[in-house]
Amino acid sequence: MMRLLLLSVVALVALSAGYTRAQETTTEAPPTTTTPPPYRNKWIVKDALTGTPCILFDANVTVSVKYTKFNSTSKSDFVNVDVPLDAEVDQILSSCGSIDTKKNVTAQKLYIKFYPVNFTTNATDPWTMTFYFTEDKKETNGKAFGLYKIELNAVYKDYPQFIDPDVPSETFESGTSFSGVVGASTNHSSQCSSGDLSLNENAKIHLNGFRAQAFGHSDDFLTSELCDHDVRTSDIVPIVVGACLAALVIIVLIAYLIGRARAKRQGYASV
Repeated sequence: MMRLLLLSVVALVALSAGYTRAQETTTEAPPTTTTPPPYRNKWIVKDALTGTPCILFDANVTVSVKYTKFNSTSKSDFVNVDVPLDAEVDQILSSCGSIDTKKNVTAQKLYIKFYPVNFTTNATDPWTMTFYFTEDKKETNGKAFGLYKIELNAVYKDYPQFIDPDVPSETFESGTSFSGVVGASTNHSSQCSSGDLSLNENAKIHLNGFRAQAFGHSDDFLTSELCDHDVRTSDIVPIVVGACLAALVIIVLIAYLIGRARAKRQGYASV
């Protein structure tokens, strides 16, 4: 029984160590060795003078909005809008350096125009999204860069999926920073399996499998840094492995003590 206990402990320790090595190998792998899934948008903002990219952003994006119908005071349910792969970056309205007078910070902007891929429409006006990045520490929670604001212009006119809206379009603007989801330390890009960015109670943006980099000077992503959500998730697995290890040790030890007690009683009975 003691041999079984020792073998179980050794096996689980080896399993835990193997997981730790695999995890370290995954997180330290250069980002250039991984190929983004083909369904992701890839947006680049380039400096107007040098042509060097300052913003890189890869993501699969879904926008969800609530709207008000004509002669109604209540909002609809969320309507999901898929951003297509051919969503266009407006290089003129985007920026590698501007002043956000509302926040009084230096910002870089990614301005995107698109027509919802899951809608049938003859609309002439596109939807637009603007992602604002900054290096200002009061907006990034101490990170080298972070996404601190999003503006979304939702167009309802000429989209039959929006039934009798009370306004032809609507603009939503976030009030809180998203640097915990999209942000990274110096010489790193931001990476996350998913992220829900709530602009307010009537608009939100879902990012799936995204990477982001701002205030950079490279055509390629720098070493990735996981978002807060993925870091917490990755920490859970070693805890579960350790808990299982401790539980198995206790079970085997109890079984050993019970078997030993029975053996003693049988010895006494034979005498």
